[in-house]
Amino acid sequence: MGMHMYQLESDGRLVFVDANRAADRILGLNNSQFIGKTIEEAKGINQESILKTCGGLPPEDVHCTLLASNTLLEAIALYEDSKK
Repeated sequence: MGMHMYQLESDGRLVFVDANRAADRILGLNNSQFIGKTIEEAKGINQESILKTCGGLPPEDVHCTLLASNTLLEAIALYEDSKK
């Protein structure tokens, strides 16, 4: 359901440009904070920082939010592995 969109810049940097806003609303996320960040900057994101940014979620929404953060970090790892 969630989707992150990146753009490959001419200098080789992969930069976050947008996300699925409908999924953000459903998951209680605000991915706009990541717009313009590179993959290297996104690696600093963790579950605690995402939950803090969300400002407190109902317990039933926390699981989906943590899945989204795990998916983002896994996508970064897969991207980095593909460059080796």
